[in-house]
Amino acid sequence: MSADMSKHIIYLIFFVIMSFTGSFYKSQAHAEGNYYYASPGDDLGAKVAGLMPGDTLILNDGVYQDMPLRFENKQGTAGHPIIVNAAHDGKAVIDIGGMRTQQYNPAVFVGNDAAYITIEGIVARNSPLDAVVKVYGTAHDVIIRRVTAYNAGPGNNHVFDIGYGAKNVLVEDCAGWGRGRYIFIAYQASNIIFRRDFGYWENTENFPDAPRGAFSVYNSSNVLLENNIGTHAIPFKPDDNYYTGVWETSNDPRNEPTNNTTYLGNIFYGNCEGFNVQEAVGYNSRFQDDYFEASFNDACKQYLPTRYRPSAFRYDGPLYGSIANSVFADSYEGFRKTSTAAVPIINSVFIGNNTAMIGDAGHSDLDFYHNQNNGTELGNSDKKLDPQYNTAAYGRGAYLFVPYNSPLKGAGQNGKDIGANILYEYVNGELTSTPLWPWLMEDRIRAEKGISVTYESGGGIWKTLDNVYPRMK
Repeated sequence: MSADMSKHIIYLIFFVIMSFTGSFYKSQAHAEGNYYYASPGDDLGAKVAGLMPGDTLILNDGVYQDMPLRFENKQGTAGHPIIVNAAHDGKAVIDIGGMRTQQYNPAVFVGNDAAYITIEGIVARNSPLDAVVKVYGTAHDVIIRRVTAYNAGPGNNHVFDIGYGAKNVLVEDCAGWGRGRYIFIAYQASNIIFRRDFGYWENTENFPDAPRGAFSVYNSSNVLLENNIGTHAIPFKPDDNYYTGVWETSNDPRNEPTNNTTYLGNIFYGNCEGFNVQEAVGYNSRFQDDYFEASFNDACKQYLPTRYRPSAFRYDGPLYGSIANSVFADSYEGFRKTSTAAVPIINSVFIGNNTAMIGDAGHSDLDFYHNQNNGTELGNSDKKLDPQYNTAAYGRGAYLFVPYNSPLKGAGQNGKDIGANILYEYVNGELTSTPLWPWLMEDRIRAEKGISVTYESGGGIWKTLDNVYPRMK
């Protein structure tokens, strides 16, 4: 890891410690509060109105039809948050699809001075005219955990929308799909963490030409993305939009720059474009242990005849960033840089691309293997070695770790591996010893969406996990 990357991760840990209290990232134990219960048909607004710091509202199983869960001017405290839990994980459903006459009402809303609120284990769906889950404005110190959500309202609406001043928000072990411009977005927000979230883009309606994708960091600073997956951002009809795993940008870089965005252990594949850092973005977009892929896709080619260029990673930002221990695989372009910014890439692998690199921003200790064109001059530290990825056994999952017998093991800068290791969880900028696979929300997502995050047989990334973890020890 580079010195700059180390300094930035230390900074991230510092802001986590300062901005979030010691118990913020844990499932807080109920302390000095009361338990209340709600069932379908109850008035959730009245239930929420009576909650005090330390109280827990438990939602019994069933569909809460046209009954949003809203927190406004309601605060817990750092030591005594207000908690809403599903009695059984994934069995309490907030569905507001019938509220056709009420505008701008998300299924779950935390805003207007709401603070120290935790919402866990529910399903939210079918917002007719807004986002599905929205943390808004002066809301702060909010946890959204183990929430699945889908179908935002037509137009410029998102499934998980964190923005307009919101700060200190953790969105953890969540999943989104269905209608929505972006599945997860931080917009005009700060100190936001997306951790182990699964974004599966599908469609949007009644919104003109503009980017769409699984994740977006937009006019926001100090955003940390750890172990997220963004996939399936592909068009379903002819248009002239960008379809990407992540769209990072700002429409007001002077007053609302997108600075200090860090990506650790993320996976972006199955999109028309893997990752796009726009020309209006700020500084310090940093990447470690990430996987980028934009394989040829018939729908992208058919519906985006003038715009489609399957780049695993496109960097148009004018200011500096860095990339370390990442993999760029099986794409028309592995990495494309159009600006003059310094974006050094170290300890990374380019494999199976038509052109590995366009617009070299400075690099060292890279491995170029089976690319039709490397696109840059190789330096003394670069290699052209077979990484020994066993794709026959593991599918795409083979790209997510450096095999024990690989010549890239310990062969990089400062004795680090060359390539990504995305087998264990990142938490608050630190790599832990907790296995990332099988995906923690695998069963929930399979039951609710009918797809697998983990296994290729159900649409996921691994053919098998057999012998993966023992062989890494």
